[in-house]
Amino acid sequence: MGENNLVRSPLQMPVNSPQFLRTFVFNRPPTTADYRNFEVTDMWIYRNPSVPTYSFFVLVDKPNGSGIWLDLSANANPGIEMVTPDQGIVVVPDLSQNINVLGGTGIVTVGTANTLTINSTVTGLSWIVDTLSPINVNVNEGHFANGVGAITYNIPALMAVGDGFGFIDLGGNGFVIQANAGQTIQVGNQATSVGGTITSSAIGDAIFFVCGVANTNLSSFSLQGNFTLA
Repeated sequence: MGENNLVRSPLQMPVNSPQFLRTFVFNRPPTTADYRNFEVTDMWIYRNPSVPTYSFFVLVDKPNGSGIWLDLSANANPGIEMVTPDQGIVVVPDLSQNINVLGGTGIVTVGTANTLTINSTVTGLSWIVDTLSPINVNVNEGHFANGVGAITYNIPALMAVGDGFGFIDLGGNGFVIQANAGQTIQVGNQATSVGGTITSSAIGDAIFFVCGVANTNLSSFSLQGNFTLA
């Protein structure tokens, strides 16, 4: 049987011999779904019948059941071939070389020009040292009480589920946490009266709350020391 030049190694062929590529002409560009029965290095020629113009693509990889077609046209952007995450499958761009970067719970992504910023929307407490009383507390604040006398902390009337608060007796003169009318503060199996108070007893006392019912209920998730509820 004679030797088939189509399957000969390039190293076995004479210098400057032509190489054969599988070439196909279609009336649309390829997509990542175009990979079955195609081989890497196959050429896809897209003929736009309405212009007409031609665009040239070559299949460069077929990872995880998808085709990566490289646009060889004069105005093509080489772009990114793929992104490998630490979980899930390889992410490949679409024909516009676009890869969507989406935020999940507590994550927001923002793009400007050539910069992608990934921000966490999960906030901790912003801490403040207080020496004067009273203090009108804002949500997601932590307070060190260091006054010449006990500092009264007025809880905000408006708060959302998940808003947090923290209070620590830094100077030894204590603090009083004052709820608004219609609000209660839960500490373990005890709760203040509606619009009641929580009072610390010694230096180092610390208590942390999170809003469980919008505007009306705070629940303690951590405490140190002894507190009086009224």
